Amino acid sequence: MAVCDDLQNASITKTFEKNAPGCNTIPEVEASCALIISENDLQNTIAIYPNPVLDVVIINSTSSIDFLKIPLYTINDQKLVEFSTKQLDVSRLSSGVYFVQITTNLGTITKKIVKE
Repeated sequence: MAVCDDLQNASITKTFEKNAPGCNTIPEVEASCALIISENDLQNTIAIYPNPVLDVVIINSTSSIDFLKIPLYTINDQKLVEFSTKQLDVSRLSSGVYFVQITTNLGTITKKIVKE
């Protein structure tokens, strides 16, 4: 993220050459920097509750994020189901530990849930 930080520093001369398409001008790079969110930020932006869960897990976000896919995995990395909503019905699952992989327009994170 150093480039994004440098864009904010008025004392640095900025020149972009031979970059990927869409990253050749200051406005293009600034637009890309505005979209960057770290995995830690994404982890803190998305909450899953209740956890432990009996029937339904709810995924909530503190900002406007597009959820693209939400598969559920066992601890052995076996994909069980892919959800299309932010309310995950896990009532038919056995008790145990599972992982929800949340893919958004800002990146992908994995959260652990415990099914009682």
